[in-house]
Amino acid sequence: MQGIEQAKKQAAEEIWLSYFNEQAYAAGLIDEKTRNRIRVALVRAKAKKQGT
Repeated sequence: MQGIEQAKKQAAEEIWLSYFNEQAYAAGLIDEKTRNRIRVALVRAKAKKQGT
């Protein structure tokens, strides 16, 4: 049961960070290069946590 809750928490965190990144870009707070760098970092972190 705890594993499911942890997975839900992790998924929510990933969704929030991705959303925040896109909103920051849309608002002009970060440029495209920074947005893409953050996207790559999120994908790499997810892959690392999954062990791939």
